[in-house]
Amino acid sequence: MNPLPCILTIAGSDSGGGAGIQADLKTISMLGAYGASVITALTAQNTTAVTAIHAPQPVFVAEQMKAVISDFDVRAAKTGMLFSAPIIKRWRRFLRPRPFRWWSTLSVSRRAVQSCLRMRLSRRWSSWCSPTRPF
Repeated sequence: MNPLPCILTIAGSDSGGGAGIQADLKTISMLGAYGASVITALTAQNTTAVTAIHAPQPVFVAEQMKAVISDFDVRAAKTGMLFSAPIIKRWRRFLRPRPFRWWSTLSVSRRAVQSCLRMRLSRRWSSWCSPTRPF
C-alpha cells in the first residue's frame, strides 16, 4: 500500500472549526491526502465573530515548518492567514528551495501588507498578499 500524499497547510486556527487549519485539514482528508499543519495564529471565534487573536512568535512558526518538512514528504502546500509581516518573512524563506507546489489563499491585514513593503519584500511577494478587512 502506498502512503497518502502529504499536503501542508500554513494558516491560522479557527476555534469554531469552519475555517483556517481545521477546515483545511478536513478538506485535505476528504481529498484522500494526509494533512500536516503549521499554525500562524490562534483565534477565539465562532460562527458570528472573531473575539480575539493570538500569534505565536515568528521563530516558533519557522520551527513548525522545519519540523514538518524534515519528516514528511510534502507534495503540496497551501497558505491561509499568515497574520504578520515577520511571519510572512519567515515563510518566504521556505518558498524557493522547496520542490513541491504552493498555492495560496492568503488572508492578511492591510498592516501586514504595508509592513511587507516597508521590509522591502519584493513587489512579487507582496502582491500575493490580498488584504482583508481588519477585525
